[in-house]
Amino acid sequence: MSDAYCPRLRAAASMAAEGAGVPLRRGVFAYVGGPTFETPAEVRLLKVLGADAVAMSSVPEVTVARHVGISCLGFSMISNICLETHHPEILHGDELSGEKPPMAEHLDVLKNVQEYAVPNLKKVLRQLFTAQLQGEVVGARRNGEAATSAK
Repeated sequence: MSDAYCPRLRAAASMAAEGAGVPLRRGVFAYVGGPTFETPAEVRLLKVLGADAVAMSSVPEVTVARHVGISCLGFSMISNICLETHHPEILHGDELSGEKPPMAEHLDVLKNVQEYAVPNLKKVLRQLFTAQLQGEVVGARRNGEAATSAK
């Protein structure tokens, strides 16, 4: 699917993030069935295919939403690193040695969500909704309609 995420919503979210001082990264989002982390072979394949991030849950939901005409926007927090990039020794020869690859612990992920993702997502969404409300009021004034305050 080439148009999963609405260009208008992506542009608005990008401006909102910039206004909120929150860095956003863009890239190619791949999907695997899960519920496990990718194998070393899958990581190598996805890298060859150009994937920057991988998920196991949001892609099916977005696919269904787009199928019924719903505009979509997605935010993701990366919770585990690509071993190919950060620990190539594990993927190139040591995977059979029994060495366990480093991965995020559940409590570490929850801590990062609480300390980083939630506050930054709130900033971006607040900025996005404020801009959208102001845009509606400005648009109404341009059309000669009375502007009303939204609560």
